[in-house]
Amino acid sequence: MKITGLLFILLAAITLVFSCYELILFLIHGGINPIAMFVHIAEYYLIAVTFTLVGQAVLNLGRSPDPTTEDLGALKESLLAMVVSISGVVFIEMILENKSPAELGIDILYVGVAIGSVAVGLGIFIRLGMHKKVEEERE
Repeated sequence: MKITGLLFILLAAITLVFSCYELILFLIHGGINPIAMFVHIAEYYLIAVTFTLVGQAVLNLGRSPDPTTEDLGALKESLLAMVVSISGVVFIEMILENKSPAELGIDILYVGVAIGSVAVGLGIFIRLGMHKKVEEERE
């Protein structure tokens, strides 16, 4: 477990280095508009934070002799929240990268509905899991 956690943290560091590399390339050569580049860098940052959370949780789970389900539930909720956040950032990035509304077409609507349905589904999943946890605590 210790090596797995360290690999996730190393993956987070590699992601941050790659995002800095892309930012430097953008500053040197230009390219897409600055707002789209900022959103792109934010996407890398969220991915790096997700890897760091997973690595830290795996290290903590490996350190404790008897991991509890609360630890795993908290990890699940934070990972699902990060998946929804990253999906939203990817959608915004898709919108900002296009130059005109004609280039977006109906495909962006399909992508938006798909991301929205995943976000709603994960939100319901987290909410039902939280209610189940509260009911168990009352008993």
